[in-house]
Amino acid sequence: MILSIQVLWLKTGKVYVLYRAEDKFGIGIGFRTSRLGLAESKDGIHFTRRKEPFYFLVMTHRRNLNGRRIEDPRLAVTEDGTYVVFYTQWNRKIPRLGVGLPEDLVTWEKHGPIFRNAKFQKVFNEPHKSASIVTKLKDDKLVISKVGGKYFMYWGEHGVSGATSTDLINWEPVLNEKGELAKFIIPREGYFDSALTECGPPAIITDKGILLLYNGKKP
Repeated sequence: MILSIQVLWLKTGKVYVLYRAEDKFGIGIGFRTSRLGLAESKDGIHFTRRKEPFYFLVMTHRRNLNGRRIEDPRLAVTEDGTYVVFYTQWNRKIPRLGVGLPEDLVTWEKHGPIFRNAKFQKVFNEPHKSASIVTKLKDDKLVISKVGGKYFMYWGEHGVSGATSTDLINWEPVLNEKGELAKFIIPREGYFDSALTECGPPAIITDKGILLLYNGKKP
């Protein structure tokens, strides 16, 4: 079952789709194991899917995988062509954002949780997911951009927060004047986003400011 996708166009003349899919073991969404897969196409219509997941959880037995997931892939590229994928890793206890950098689009190096080395360690043991890194349009190509000399991302699904990084691997959450996690967007009672404010694709710098897309949900 395919639950989410992200499309990537390369100058090689191919279109790649990064998608999250669940297996048939377990009952119901959230109780099956999900992994990330990759498909490619020459025309953007007919796709060939790789048989094996290219990004997955490492466990020794299928029963240990039940309900554990890698989901919400968010793929972006730097100006020098380095791909970065942010995803949610979930052990059925706490969802955490993870990051990986590839040797190519098939072979990835996992770097684990993005807040593992954060000074504000409280966030590491609280649920966090759905990363949207800031990008800009350059030469008709969407590339990762810095804000104030650092990489910047939005993240969260029950309120949108921020984080900064100098290396794309280790991230530090943005705090408010009280030393607590800053919230840029919060759920609004009575509106379409009263129960959910989940960050979507990479945010983009425009001449009017940074544009962030997110999806909302009512109870």
